[in-house]
Amino acid sequence: MRLTILVPVKDVLVSSGGRGGSSPHKGPARLRVSGGVLTGHGVPHRLDPVNEVPLEWARRLRDGGAAVWVVAMTLGPAAATGALRRALALGADSIVQVEDDAFAGADVRTTARVIAAVATQIGADLVACGYESADASSGAVPAAVAGCLGVPLLSRAGQAVLDGGEVTVVRDLGAGPERVTAPLPAVVSFVEGVIEPRSPALREVLKTRSVVPTMFAADDLGVRIPDEAVRDVRVVEAAVPKRVTSVLGFDEGVDALLALLTGEAADA
Repeated sequence: MRLTILVPVKDVLVSSGGRGGSSPHKGPARLRVSGGVLTGHGVPHRLDPVNEVPLEWARRLRDGGAAVWVVAMTLGPAAATGALRRALALGADSIVQVEDDAFAGADVRTTARVIAAVATQIGADLVACGYESADASSGAVPAAVAGCLGVPLLSRAGQAVLDGGEVTVVRDLGAGPERVTAPLPAVVSFVEGVIEPRSPALREVLKTRSVVPTMFAADDLGVRIPDEAVRDVRVVEAAVPKRVTSVLGFDEGVDALLALLTGEAADA
């Protein structure tokens, strides 16, 4: 019997820091303002590195002879297809993209409902996630997905093993390693640092260029966003107060510095 593993992946903005500016985990991404709205349009982006961990785990399962089918999915615009193609190169067997203007700026609840709907649509036996994304870093999506599906959550896994109809993870929550087992279907979130993802071979990357993802929209999944969840956020430029520089002599400067350190200047 073949098990279906769904791996939700995310297309994240590349930060301005890190090794050569390529790591989204190092430093803030440089967002732009367009029409009063923050946008990542025109900013470099890539597959979130934390998503490469469950992809590598699933790939090792298949390479070891396990009968698994790995589906990578993303919720995002056409530009996010690049992240899906990298997921293919890293070991996914097929890719799914959910693209709908109704999901623009989706929060944790909406994102979880979409992932759960895709899991139900494809009959996933296991949802394997990264613990938290490089941009939002809430760590709440895996738990929300498990809640939507009504299945167990095994969080912060370093490693995991499938055995029959169960999944067992090894994790460390700060008090030492522990082993946790739950029946399938289930949701597992992986942390970085234990499973080291491999870099895809060039031939694997080239094979993904012509692959078209299976597309879903809100109507296909039956997911609706409550009106109260929609927010129209605008960005305004705050006035920067002007700073006045005072030039003091040595004697005056010592007294002024002491006044600042003791708080007397603020009270004056």
